[in-house]
Amino acid sequence: MRPPTGFVLLLTLLQAGVYALSAPSGLSMTSVNMRHSLSWLPLQDDCSTTMLYSVQYQGDFERLVLGGVWIQAPHCQLSSECSCDLSAEVESDSDYNLRVQAQCGPVLSPWQQLHPPFNRNHMQLLPPRLELNVSGDSLLVSLDDVPLICSVRVSLWRTTLKQVVSPVFVEERVVRSSQVRFADLQEGEEYCVQAQSELPSGRSSSSTAPHCDRLPGPRGWEKPVTVAVVALVSTGFLCAVLWFMVHCWPHICVGFFHKEALPQSLEDWPESVQPQVAPQETVALVKVIADVANRILQFEPNGLKYEKAKEWKIPCVNAQWLCDVLLGNFEALRQIQHSRYQNYSHTEPLAPNPQLVINLLEPTLEPTVERAGKFFYLTPGICPSLSTMKAILESAGGKLLPKLPSSKKVQEHTQNKVKA
Repeated sequence: MRPPTGFVLLLTLLQAGVYALSAPSGLSMTSVNMRHSLSWLPLQDDCSTTMLYSVQYQGDFERLVLGGVWIQAPHCQLSSECSCDLSAEVESDSDYNLRVQAQCGPVLSPWQQLHPPFNRNHMQLLPPRLELNVSGDSLLVSLDDVPLICSVRVSLWRTTLKQVVSPVFVEERVVRSSQVRFADLQEGEEYCVQAQSELPSGRSSSSTAPHCDRLPGPRGWEKPVTVAVVALVSTGFLCAVLWFMVHCWPHICVGFFHKEALPQSLEDWPESVQPQVAPQETVALVKVIADVANRILQFEPNGLKYEKAKEWKIPCVNAQWLCDVLLGNFEALRQIQHSRYQNYSHTEPLAPNPQLVINLLEPTLEPTVERAGKFFYLTPGICPSLSTMKAILESAGGKLLPKLPSSKKVQEHTQNKVKA
């Protein structure tokens, strides 16, 4: 039994009412540097609410393996925009079917599919943005706007003012980083850089425009000026030293070259009186000086010098040992460990031994005792103070004169010694 004609007409009208909206038109795909965007024209149908759009895609896997399943683009469902970014969805070099549907309230439009299918191998690959900076003898190339799957080929060459037409190739690198440094370049030369992006498939973009810059070179005036300044400073310093040596003020010269005054006992010394030292006495004196130099003289058994002397096994003696040696007791040189020279508790550490003083001056004192009115003299320098010298003289029966005898008395004393 055939259905009534009116029922068929009503069913047809209801089916036509489901797609009361027209399908979107003007579908196109824009693909630049791995950024894929599907766009379409806004629908001009009357809609009391906002016109919304949804996008689906289908790759080879969905079409051949999953039996023609369509996948909804997650960021492009019921969107009021007339474009959809599909960069994350288009992940291979296969063909992709894309389609769009409009919706106004509960009313849907038919699906409109992109023809032909999209393949990202047809995208436009642009050269990277390039920035060139000079750092010393290096060039730093900064790269931007490079797709993640792309590498960049960077070419460097050198040019001169006379060689712009035929540049000298220097180096070429293929990198996947945002910066490239060319180091150890020749100073004063001009270098140029170009770059282009390359896909793993071998497809490459066009090259950037040459970016050129000149490395700073040594300035011609720096070396002569440096040499001249050094020579001028050196000459001025030498002239100042020479002038100071020639025109030195007396009070300044005294400060730098201090002259020690002679002891009073050595002033006005007669030229005819010259001290005579026997050869054997000279040898003994040298021996004493050499032996004393290998000893450490201490007034107290403490201090850093004393501790280091004990550590290094250097003999330590008191001041009494030095007085005995100076007064002629050379046996003290072999008796440095004697308790007499290891006692540091003397109240007068430099007090001389009276017996040694008498023995030392005995040949000089004999004529003085036999001849009344005669005298002897002793030049200071052995003992450290006037009071110690006075003690030495008085222990030997002598007398300390208040002032230096005249030259006449010295000559007279010398003649009396010769006659005796």
